[in-house]
Amino acid sequence: MSASWPRPTTKKHRLGKIHEGLYVKVDENRARQIADEYEVLPIDDSFNPKVRMCYERLAEEIEQQWTFAIENTGIVFAPWAAEGQPYAVSSEMCRDVRDRLHLFFYQGGDRHPLLGETNPASGLSTNDKFRAIHDLFGDAAKGMVLALGEKRTPGSNTPGCSAARHKKL
Repeated sequence: MSASWPRPTTKKHRLGKIHEGLYVKVDENRARQIADEYEVLPIDDSFNPKVRMCYERLAEEIEQQWTFAIENTGIVFAPWAAEGQPYAVSSEMCRDVRDRLHLFFYQGGDRHPLLGETNPASGLSTNDKFRAIHDLFGDAAKGMVLALGEKRTPGSNTPGCSAARHKKL
């Protein structure tokens, strides 16, 4: 998979520059501070107009990235419906994307209050699509190790995102 995949959509939508090879060293103390702040946030702030606005923009951008990936790469996203995990190690996920243009993604858990409505035609919610594009552009595009990749790519898996989306992420 080429790291250049997101470029046309970021240019078209005048979004931020992609910084290839940028990996953020995890600051454990800062990470704990963020986690502590996160714990005191309201569980559901979906009635806050600013929150709703940010999520509406986020949903638009998720749809743009989903469509871009399918139309420009031919990738097939597939919900993982079996028990356990679809990939034992991250290299399997990367190989699936690279060799087969295919990616399993997690579908389930609690319904997201603002991204969780399921589209009857596709059977997918915006949150489902977010999980898939996050795994594609945030992890597989860079060949990331799954657990470490989640911590080291906070900026790199959102290069094609507006400031409103960054606030939600």
